[in-house]
Amino acid sequence: MENFTTCNAEVNTIVGSYNDEALWKKSLDGVDIVFHLASQTSFYKAEEDPLEDFNSNVYPMQLLLKTISQNAKKPYVAFAGSATQCGLTKKLPVGESVNDNPSTTYDFHKLLAESYLKFYINKNLVNGACLRLSNVYGPGPKSSNDDRGILNSMVKKALQKEKLTIYGTGDFIRDYIFIDDVVSAFLACPCHLKRTNGNHYFVGSGKGYSVKEAINMVARVVERINSLKVNITSVEPPDELLDIEYRNFVADNSKFKLDTGWFVSTDL
Repeated sequence: MENFTTCNAEVNTIVGSYNDEALWKKSLDGVDIVFHLASQTSFYKAEEDPLEDFNSNVYPMQLLLKTISQNAKKPYVAFAGSATQCGLTKKLPVGESVNDNPSTTYDFHKLLAESYLKFYINKNLVNGACLRLSNVYGPGPKSSNDDRGILNSMVKKALQKEKLTIYGTGDFIRDYIFIDDVVSAFLACPCHLKRTNGNHYFVGSGKGYSVKEAINMVARVVERINSLKVNITSVEPPDELLDIEYRNFVADNSKFKLDTGWFVSTDL
């Protein structure tokens, strides 16, 4: 809530559960655009409790679409997906033509939620698109999950004089995108409804960095700004690490650029 206190826009905060159908009906009255950014984001929590993850990532989408289908107004739904929905890919960069083969419960549920959205779009009951986001970094609320937001987590640890840990050689490639570029991508979607409606897009910077490169970058910046020595250590990956953690990913964002005119404004 505190993030809204310095905002110049008029913000109406509604507190409740996204699994409350009555709340959806109340919240969607007269709405033109829905930015669906919820909810649970941990691979590991999804594996531990698949039903809870379904209730966090799929059921709210079902309620949202059911409510919209019963209303006279047809809003645009911009849905936050994950780049990992496609699973472990062999070729980089990854574009929209790749075959989806999710390897985790979390990614299966995100893909299922996206599929529900596309199903309702095809029935002409709603407009919308899914933005499959790569590794997002930058200011924002603290992540509730330790296995998400790795770059932000490393910055925080470095500033607290904690040791930074790399699994193995840290050679796996990631695509890091700044939060402001993500925000502009979401804003661009409904502004280009005819081109984006019914599509999914991979949204990333289009540049790949190894995990080791990114962590070393964090260390250099923190050392330069705060004159703090940042220690980095390499350890063997834990046995319980999921296969998706060994992925290499770089987004091919050319289609999204073509359809919306969006561009990346911040380099890592």
